[in-house]
Amino acid sequence: LTDRASTVGHDSECSILCWSSSDAMVPQYTLICPRTVTCFKFIPDNTSVIVAGLASGHLVVFDVATRRASAVGKGESTMVQAQALTGRRGGAASAKARMAGPTAWNPALMSVTSASHSLAVSSMLVLHSSNSSFPAGTVVTGSRDGDLLFWDIRAALANSSTEFEPILRVTPTGNMPGMPCPITRLELSRTTPLTFLLATESGNLHSVTFEGKDGTTSLYGNSVHTGAINDLQRSPFFPDIYLTIGDWSVHVYKEGVEEPLVASGFASGATSVARWSPTRPSVFFVGCIDGNVQVWDLIDKSHSPALSQKVASSGSGITTMEFMPPQAHDTSNIQMLAIGDVSGVAHVMEIPHNLSYPLPNELKHTATMFEREVDRVGCAKSTAEAAAIS
Repeated sequence: LTDRASTVGHDSECSILCWSSSDAMVPQYTLICPRTVTCFKFIPDNTSVIVAGLASGHLVVFDVATRRASAVGKGESTMVQAQALTGRRGGAASAKARMAGPTAWNPALMSVTSASHSLAVSSMLVLHSSNSSFPAGTVVTGSRDGDLLFWDIRAALANSSTEFEPILRVTPTGNMPGMPCPITRLELSRTTPLTFLLATESGNLHSVTFEGKDGTTSLYGNSVHTGAINDLQRSPFFPDIYLTIGDWSVHVYKEGVEEPLVASGFASGATSVARWSPTRPSVFFVGCIDGNVQVWDLIDKSHSPALSQKVASSGSGITTMEFMPPQAHDTSNIQMLAIGDVSGVAHVMEIPHNLSYPLPNELKHTATMFEREVDRVGCAKSTAEAAAIS
């Protein structure tokens, strides 16, 4: 207890555990981070590169493929490292691997303190395609310090001897000129022109458009929650439809429409994370601090979740959720959802058939529903304006 009390409020060393879905007994390798990890991403076109944002505001980069090759080249390929390299486990080799534990690696790059965020990295995203301003694979990070930083990971790894710094720093201002936006979440709106949605600690949702690499931005925003927005997710089926959660409620917005198309009532527990279903246009999942995962089906009902499942124990709130991409060799078509909780436990849920397979014409019906809600919001606004005039 004394040791715990002495570390309260102090940042400490942290690690990222990388697992294989074929072996849930021991991680394949451990990535050592000098500070608490707040978010991390795989680079899509090179999944051996992992980028992590830290509570100290730094960015660290791990190049797993290079580390594996280096270990083998130096003759350090123990049984554990060889299995991590080949992905094969079993029998005596598997038992020996578990006894030895996972291979641990330090980051290949760590950002310079003076060029990093001054507060914890709260969100990051990867630009999948290149445009006139930024190359593909550029990582964009946001923080409650109000800054957006752009990092060219590929160039930094190619020239690792230089200081790791962002290629661009931008500080968008919110509704009050001169006041930065304390960013909680980032989401890419479109690539031409490059436009982001910023969710903030004050409950505002801002759209930021970049006009060239010089950082010139145009910004507009509106208040969508009374408290901090905990998560912001763009629909994989409708590029202009967004899901926001915060202050015990769930909202669905259409870009350019000020009022929500769908707004839930206040729940008994706060919401912490959300994800759209990758296969059903009308379904999304919401994680709560009470350990429950809510499943919403807008075709079924839009005012409350269709069902709720207890995943983590009481006091172990849900912190993150990600759908596991289907494997090329897997013909079972089983959809898996990985869930992390505040106690550090990773859960993997199998999504039932009725929540993973789309209904007939579901995409068309969901689009019609959103169009109807846009008309309803417009009608309600016109009625309110007419009443105010009279």
